[in-house]
Amino acid sequence: MNESPLHDAWSAVRDCGSIAYIAILFAIVGVVVGPVAITAGIISKGRAGLYLGLVATALGALCFMAGGGGVVLGRSKTDQALAGVGVDPTMVERIRVEGYREAAQCVSVGGATGTLPLFFGVIAIVVTSIRQRKAHHDS
Repeated sequence: MNESPLHDAWSAVRDCGSIAYIAILFAIVGVVVGPVAITAGIISKGRAGLYLGLVATALGALCFMAGGGGVVLGRSKTDQALAGVGVDPTMVERIRVEGYREAAQCVSVGGATGTLPLFFGVIAIVVTSIRQRKAHHDS
């Protein structure tokens, strides 16, 4: 039976752990700031669109970095668990594979959450730059 994309996304968030929620928080803020930045870039005569675009871009980048950090943290936790006393030697490789697979889900979460804020931020920066160049040439 094929799972839905929403189920797959929730599984990735669950497997990634608390880092996924940090990436989602950054993404929510970035998705709110991004359109505001684009709008400011279009209607504002100042540099508000540029600065807000940089914030949205930074939030998108933080999502990607959270994903990478989640992989490192997840692998570290797996390795620490395997170094502990009482782990059946016949199960070590299976546990490591599963732990690393779960940690790798953070890359998917970081990429999925960071794309839209990054896109909005870049669009805002470009729109603001084009508008400012046009205003400078018109004066």
